[in-house]
Amino acid sequence: MINQGYKRMVLEDKISGLPDDILVTILSLLTLKEAVATSIISRRWQYLWRSLYNLNFRYEEILHRNDSYTEYNWYRKIYGADYMHTYIQVVNQVLRLHKGLKLHEFGIHYPLDASAGCYIDLWVAFAIAFRVSKLELNFLPCPVSYWAFDTKNYSIPLTLFDRSKGIEPYLVQLDRVFSIRTPPLNVDNRFECLKELFLKSVELTFA
Repeated sequence: MINQGYKRMVLEDKISGLPDDILVTILSLLTLKEAVATSIISRRWQYLWRSLYNLNFRYEEILHRNDSYTEYNWYRKIYGADYMHTYIQVVNQVLRLHKGLKLHEFGIHYPLDASAGCYIDLWVAFAIAFRVSKLELNFLPCPVSYWAFDTKNYSIPLTLFDRSKGIEPYLVQLDRVFSIRTPPLNVDNRFECLKELFLKSVELTFA
């Protein structure tokens, strides 16, 4: 009689035998944390997550919450400089490893402000270069009542929406400063593919 362990192994082998694009589509239905975790299944799965169609960076998946933290202390950490630095590092590292050709969704979910604008500009440019369909910048994902703060909202440059101005300087900086590669620009590498745009605690500027 075939045991359950053998059945699971056979099923895994059948799934692993699927083409990369199908496996990446399946992984893109998971959270980023879950998708990255599949890299330990086998050598076949090790790098598949790097081609995800959806990149949603949710703070609760990226940052560690100590069991001893009260809810107040947890959100206090979230608004602190150390956790913010860690979050930015993680986003940059994932983008550095990304090998996909197209993004369906790209989301930043962290209470960032204008002080992180130099990074956010580059992340938005990255999403544009990969012809993102859904872009979400949620800079107020936490209950504000837990931590008092006085910051200036991030302003997204409207020049990013303007084909005539282009995003080449941002992409050059991504490449030279952060070693983050993007597809070659062409007429489609703007916001023509964008279907959904969600902005929270974001301002618009022509600068």
